[in-house]
Amino acid sequence: MFWKSTAVELEMALEGLAGKFGTQPFISREEVRRIAASFGKRRSLKENPAAQVWGESRNQNDPS
Repeated sequence: MFWKSTAVELEMALEGLAGKFGTQPFISREEVRRIAASFGKRRSLKENPAAQVWGESRNQNDPS
């Protein structure tokens, strides 16, 4: 997991090891709810059979 971590995740891990814990969350649940409500409901990309994951090709024979 270390090699897949972002710079922010690494910084948070090091701060946690040093005992430096933030007192407030980065974003409140109410703020998340407000943002989600402003965008409305949308279908999940997971349900779309044509959805493509970055780095994966639709055609397994296509190297791009």
